[in-house]
Amino acid sequence: GLQKMAEHVYFVRQDAKAEKGDIVGLSKCPEVLIFVDMRKAKEDGVLFDERTALNGQIEVLSSGKQESGIVPPSCFIKAVATPSGATIWTAPDDTSAWQNGTMELIHATRFEHWGSIRSNGLKADTAISFVAADHKSVKGCIAGVVAADLLIYVDLRKALKDHIKFASHPTKPDTIICQSS
Repeated sequence: GLQKMAEHVYFVRQDAKAEKGDIVGLSKCPEVLIFVDMRKAKEDGVLFDERTALNGQIEVLSSGKQESGIVPPSCFIKAVATPSGATIWTAPDDTSAWQNGTMELIHATRFEHWGSIRSNGLKADTAISFVAADHKSVKGCIAGVVAADLLIYVDLRKALKDHIKFASHPTKPDTIICQSS
C-alpha cells in the first residue's frame, strides 16, 4: 500500500500533463503514476481532510480499520508508466472508476517503491497527503514532492469502506491528509 515518505504522501489531480509525468513541484519526471479511487477509500473508512481539496492536494487523516495511516492497494485503480502512458497494472476487479464516475486520488512516488506499495498499500507515519483526481475537470499539481517517479491513483470509496479516515491539512488548503493514529 501507499505509505508516508517524509511527512506526506502527495496526490495530484489527473490531467494530460500529470499522466505524462509533468508534475509541478517534482525535481524530475515520475516513472509511475498510481491511480486511487477516492470514493471507494472513503466508503472503506479513509478519513480525508476535505478542507484542503480546493488547491488540488488532499491529505489523509487516518485509515480506520486498516493499519494506521495506510491506504490499501485495494483502493488502487491502476498504475501507469510515464511518460509513455502505458498501463503497467490494473486492479483485478477493475470496476473502473473511469466508467462509474468514481472519485480518485493520485499519489506520486519513486518507481523503486511501487512493488512494496502494490503489496502493502500506502502507509503514513504521521500523515499521507493526496490530491484529488477528476478525469473530467483537472487542476492542481503535486507540491513538496521531490523526485517522484510514480503517481498512484487511490480508490477513495474503497479506502473509506476500509475505515481509512481523511481530513484537511491545516496549512495546505489543497491537501487531504490521512494521519496515523
